[in-house]
Amino acid sequence: MDFKYMGIDISSFAIRKSRKLVKNAKFVCLDIENDKLPFQDNFFDVVVMFDVLEHLTNRFTKSN
Repeated sequence: MDFKYMGIDISSFAIRKSRKLVKNAKFVCLDIENDKLPFQDNFFDVVVMFDVLEHLTNRFTKSN
């Protein structure tokens, strides 16, 4: 299977550290609440988040 990995974090320190540890992935520094996400609809097949939801504001996590 052919997989492509992408890491997204608000911390530039975390991005730099991740780039050193994982060579075959792309990493992007983003604030997912305030930055416009540079991905088209259906860009990702799977999204996994660790230690994210508890840091988001209620505005972002409420369903429409």
